[in-house]
Amino acid sequence: MKHLTVYVVFCVLFCYHMSSGLSGGESRRTITDMKNILKEMEFIDKRLLKADDAVSDWLAKNDVTLATQINKMMGASWNYLTNLTTDNADKLSRLQVSHTKWMAQRIKEAKRFLDQSQRVTDPDNIRMLHMWVYGQENPVPDDKEAIRVISDLETQLQAIFGKAEVTKDGKTYRIEPEFEQLMATSRDWEELKWAWQAWRDATGPKVKQPFTELVNMLNQAARDNGLDDIGVSWRMASYYDDNIVPMVDDLYDQILPLYTELHAYVRDKLWKYYGEQSFDPNGPIPAHILGNMWAQEWMNIDDVLTPFPEVTSDDVTSAMVAQNYTPLRMFRLAEEFFTSIGLEPMTEKFWNLSMIVRPKDRPVECHGAAEDLMTKDDFRIKMCTSVNAVNLQTVHHEMGHIEYFMQYRHQPTVYRTGANAAFHEAVGDTIALSVMTPDHLRKLGLLEELPNHRRGKKQNDHSCFNALKRCTTEQKRELNQLMKIALEKVAFLPFGYLIDKWRWDVFSGEIDENHYNSKWWEYRLKYQGVAPPVERTENDFDPGAKYHVPSFVPYIRYFLSFIGQFEFHDALCKASGHSGALYNCDIYQSKKAGRLLKSVLHLGASKPWEEVLNEFTGKSNFSTDAIYKYFSPLYSWLKTYNKKNNIKIGWNDVKS
Repeated sequence: MKHLTVYVVFCVLFCYHMSSGLSGGESRRTITDMKNILKEMEFIDKRLLKADDAVSDWLAKNDVTLATQINKMMGASWNYLTNLTTDNADKLSRLQVSHTKWMAQRIKEAKRFLDQSQRVTDPDNIRMLHMWVYGQENPVPDDKEAIRVISDLETQLQAIFGKAEVTKDGKTYRIEPEFEQLMATSRDWEELKWAWQAWRDATGPKVKQPFTELVNMLNQAARDNGLDDIGVSWRMASYYDDNIVPMVDDLYDQILPLYTELHAYVRDKLWKYYGEQSFDPNGPIPAHILGNMWAQEWMNIDDVLTPFPEVTSDDVTSAMVAQNYTPLRMFRLAEEFFTSIGLEPMTEKFWNLSMIVRPKDRPVECHGAAEDLMTKDDFRIKMCTSVNAVNLQTVHHEMGHIEYFMQYRHQPTVYRTGANAAFHEAVGDTIALSVMTPDHLRKLGLLEELPNHRRGKKQNDHSCFNALKRCTTEQKRELNQLMKIALEKVAFLPFGYLIDKWRWDVFSGEIDENHYNSKWWEYRLKYQGVAPPVERTENDFDPGAKYHVPSFVPYIRYFLSFIGQFEFHDALCKASGHSGALYNCDIYQSKKAGRLLKSVLHLGASKPWEEVLNEFTGKSNFSTDAIYKYFSPLYSWLKTYNKKNNIKIGWNDVKS
């Protein structure tokens, strides 16, 4: 209770006394009672202030130590992932064990403060204590030996994935770049099937046992901390409550009409391309022919799927190669976009310490990642960059993380993270929605200029898409562009949804280790409408072929970020003063859009994510409104096209 409250209560009691007509003796006794009450209230007030002071002192002291601990551990992690040696693995493991033990003690102390929450009144202190207790995706086990075992298993799984390779005809294939390039560019059914199976043979069976062991260890750690399983811990750490499951289920249901129209169109095109005996035209799509090792994004096969192939589409990758783009130039280009809207340039340490190409002298883990080493200027990206349009987007995505890191670096350490995990993933992708617009690519010289009489004009009349009437060349080009983006963004959503649906059920015990793979493909069929090209058994472990599964990186953040980025884009476009179709918006050089983005990023995790989202978009929950707004012309065209051509929407079960 604050001093003002005590004063108000005293005044109320005094006024009551003055108006009650008490005798002199009664009056003196009442005043004495009031003085005693006031003394007791002041005593309580001092106790509360003392408790808040104790929490503030504890938070301040441990905040500095936490930043130092994370800096050392992230440094060791960086050294290992950019040089996969046993020595570096051992150093990382020792630091992880030491940090986890230190965290275990701090979490116990924070819990004790929370147990006395009636004495801790400062809401910011309470929020930070909750972040200390529940902000760890992987909770700390009670058993000290378990800490070491967990660390060893994590390192083992990273090594299996990072070192996996296949040799064929004297050529070595790793996931990046060889397998990814093959899956993106080959249209040979048998070659794609070989690559699809070879990568899974090289990873899944080796991953399964340590994955199962780590699930069991982390589940026990979750139970040690009063949680049902590690899935609950993940949801609590990223979203601060365990109520996101119905939210993501609802979002999946909302997006399904758009996805199923796209899926039906793609299946029909591929069925005709590969021959009418290749697969069931009303069933799931074979997973190996969608241009991606995991069938998560389909834009690499847009040459087969483009609605108007007679309209030539500019090849951004070829233009980049012709103009002698390098990975460094791609990173400088991304930096210039962020600074054009008023955000920060990259630091000197970023340029000196990042790994932006694959080294030739050592094995590394190539999966793109951005790292915050918890100082004021040490931020890095790890990426084996290739010169192509997809990697140009990825560079903006990863640099979006860095911008977020820099904007909230002034916050206490526990607040140096995103409002939720999806926010972090969405920032760079939001920028990429502007970068990949035709107008912006023309500014970069990566697309040909429009003829003079077309320049500066927007095609916002999409009536031809509804009735499949004659469309202008520019309208066709716009629809082709929307299709390509949908093959990346819309096609991804069921995949982004089902990975953690499967893992949450593994963690809860609903799926046991004897049914890992059969349930995986049951979920792939049910939610995504894809099927394996060859027979699968429980001797296989196909989820283990995806980086985030052996690395135990939560994945629902990507599902939410692919929805959220369209909401963010819509909000920034409104702030920039853009008029016209949302998919044509480019916020380049808009300081107004930059100010709005900066106002959100600098908060870090200091406020509930619902409040931050509301400040950004005017809504306190994720919504599919913006993604439907963005793809509205394409959605209309797909519905009309599929209906006219009697194409089945949805998919049958796989024939046994």
